[in-house]
Amino acid sequence: MRAIVFDFFGTLTDPRAEVGRRASFEATAAALGVAPEQFWAAMGASYLKRIVGHYGGTRSTLAAIARQCGGHADRRPAGRRCGGSGGRRRAGAAAAARRAGAA
Repeated sequence: MRAIVFDFFGTLTDPRAEVGRRASFEATAAALGVAPEQFWAAMGASYLKRIVGHYGGTRSTLAAIARQCGGHADRRPAGRRCGGSGGRRRAGAAAAARRAGAA
């Protein structure tokens, strides 16, 4: 069996050990409306819980971390939340992650 694993949200790796992860987390924090430093700290502190699926899938994990940082993540697609700009924000976040070597 062969597999390729993409770990965009630091579920399988400790984000503190990856320099390129910071740009990706900053873009995610901005999309969630939380302070980047708080998000970075919360993602690092939640590592052991995230690697065993404590929060559930990606959406529920990001919602839980956003709440820990004083923000919120609702279930509507980003485009509906952000007045139609969600696609551009996601594309910008993906580009920032690629530049940082995180994607």
